[in-house]
Amino acid sequence: MCAKTTYTRVCVFSLSPYKITITNSTINLARAAVSVSLDAARSASSLVTRLSSNGVLTPSETFAVRDCVPTMGDSVMVLQKSLDTMVTLKESKLAGNWMEMDNIKTWVSAAMTDENTCMSGFTGGEIAAKRLKRKVMDAMQRTSNALALLALIGPGST
Repeated sequence: MCAKTTYTRVCVFSLSPYKITITNSTINLARAAVSVSLDAARSASSLVTRLSSNGVLTPSETFAVRDCVPTMGDSVMVLQKSLDTMVTLKESKLAGNWMEMDNIKTWVSAAMTDENTCMSGFTGGEIAAKRLKRKVMDAMQRTSNALALLALIGPGST
């Protein structure tokens, strides 16, 4: 299934620890993808928060980082909401509940938009900013993969 994502290597690397729980289930695969996306977004959000007040960045980078704090927080929030919804609904109900699936896809898409918005504010090359860009890019790639895997869930999906 990872071959159907934009970031295939990231997909395989990030989801291989879940291979036992995925067990040939598109829904379990998508749930695991949202979970790893949430973990990456939390990590990026934590770094953004730390960098926003530590004084090691240039003024323009500090401004960009401070703009990222709420957008990465929003990303974490909607990814958590997506995962909570996926976990709360039984697998059989999730596969047949298109309104909830549409909501989840919309929330994951919004998370990717938030991550992209955060990323677009950086132009500098300071070490701290490069580290942050790597973290946010990792979150974006995992979120993109989660969205691609969610798109595979259709009628009869398991």
